[in-house]
Amino acid sequence: MIWSFNRFGSMDDILIRLILFILSNCLIRSKKVSPFFFLRKRNRESHDGRTTIPHELVLVHSQTKLSLNPTVCACVPCRDSAISLPDVLNSILQQTQPTKRTILIDDGSRDNSREIAEKKGFKVIRNPSSQGRGQARKMAVDACKEEFLLFCDSTNVLPSDFLARAMTHFVDDKVAAVSGKIANHSSQRGIAAKWRGRHLFKEQHDFGKIPKETKNLTTYGTLMRTQSIIEVGNFDSSLKHSEDQELGRRLTEAGYRIIGDPELTVYSIREESWHSVLERYWRWYGGVEESISLSDYVHAIRSSINPMTISDLRNGDLLVAILSLYCPHYGFIRHLIRKRMGRAQRPKFTSSRN
Repeated sequence: MIWSFNRFGSMDDILIRLILFILSNCLIRSKKVSPFFFLRKRNRESHDGRTTIPHELVLVHSQTKLSLNPTVCACVPCRDSAISLPDVLNSILQQTQPTKRTILIDDGSRDNSREIAEKKGFKVIRNPSSQGRGQARKMAVDACKEEFLLFCDSTNVLPSDFLARAMTHFVDDKVAAVSGKIANHSSQRGIAAKWRGRHLFKEQHDFGKIPKETKNLTTYGTLMRTQSIIEVGNFDSSLKHSEDQELGRRLTEAGYRIIGDPELTVYSIREESWHSVLERYWRWYGGVEESISLSDYVHAIRSSINPMTISDLRNGDLLVAILSLYCPHYGFIRHLIRKRMGRAQRPKFTSSRN
């Protein structure tokens, strides 16, 4: 009898098919794999209806710098901020990317700030008396067990996508902090608020749209990598202000990067007086050492005239212009008082906010 293989193919084809059939049956019986595994969907549903992530996808993401679900602790350092606090805390709770924990560092408040935070579900860590900004932020880092720490001042509100957008920059493991610009909230309309927005926040300046590396760390609304703060020694608890500038110097010296994203905006809802806005000017430009040299004083006087006062007059703001003329003299008087009393925080480090 002559066999014909035309119907089934050549002898080689038949042998290959036979071998594959035997192998597949062996695998099925050992329950290790199905011969139809290649037909399965890559995204499968588990018995409880939830979508499971393919094993291959998990392996890929486990090798990236940023985990699939990075954990974030949000912290608000606070002292006597009961008026603004509800809006601030709501802006954190309404983030499109949720936080794992929310903490309020109460630095000796004499109002009901603590009660407001607790009603919002925030854990409150309290100092019996005010210890200053450096100690408050250090306590926040000590309490944080999450990968990232979101700082927001108790008089600032964040847009709902702030955290999600800031997180995209941390694919680079050398990025230690991401912050944006600050502007007046639409509710702020007084003379002090106008001056603050124009000359401290520089609202009329075009920062562009491209994120840039900076050496200036601000913490009025900033996402930070917790481990990087710990590695450089945490915030200096002895500093009453400018603790962020000093930490930023140590971070950049250690090789970390600080990113300023102009598409991120923090909004200030703080009610300012002439005195409070001048104090803020002093803290920002007096620096950690709380000192202004004579040459800096002369430069500040010139800047207060042009462009500050000229800009105010062009906008028809006479009272704002008077505030601009006075601010460098206020700063120099504060410098002389501090020098006479010998109460400067630290004479070695200088920095300014640009």
